[in-house]
Amino acid sequence: MDERSFPEMLLLLATAATGGQPGLWRVELGRGLAGAILVELALSGRIAFSPGPDGKVVVRDADRVGDPAADVCLGRLLFEDRAHSPRAWVERLADRALDETLTRLLDRGDLVSVTTRVLGIPSGRRCSGEPRRVAEAAARMRAVVDHGTRPDPRTAALIGILCAMGLEHAVFPGLPRVTARARLDRLTAGPDLAVVSTAVSAVTASLDATATALACVG
Repeated sequence: MDERSFPEMLLLLATAATGGQPGLWRVELGRGLAGAILVELALSGRIAFSPGPDGKVVVRDADRVGDPAADVCLGRLLFEDRAHSPRAWVERLADRALDETLTRLLDRGDLVSVTTRVLGIPSGRRCSGEPRRVAEAAARMRAVVDHGTRPDPRTAALIGILCAMGLEHAVFPGLPRVTARARLDRLTAGPDLAVVSTAVSAVTASLDATATALACVG
């Protein structure tokens, strides 16, 4: 999809969609990136999702894929003594997936962290992405959304995970969430995108459960 890894492109787009404040979206970004890494590992033949409602993540190949964040997560999968569902792994891998991916983009200069000031006093930090990279990934999404182009698995996952993270406005501007999710279901339908559908469902279920729990506490 790009010389940048799929999880890196997801974080670039999500950073732009969240106003350059990834710290305020840590839960959503972490779980979205963990889902993206599961997709990358599955498409690379490193893992598989066993079928059925109680399906688990199964490691098929221990070879590295070349993306540091994905390789770290693959290591976690390899050394876990129990099998877990995709949703469970989304939650277990979230913090490491975000930290590894964010550090790599900052170190490489694809993201730049800038101190914001109010009346000359530091008030926080924002990240801005390299505009050309963000525009290229956004253009691929627009081709799928606006023209009905059949997406490749990584582009479909990019769209699906952004929506699961609550960033539908970055993909379907102006559409209500229910309508956006219905359109997403059509875009990710089909056996060739089964891996994507599984990962997107895992991210969605995880974040919806967290939102419900927080609402009950509130």
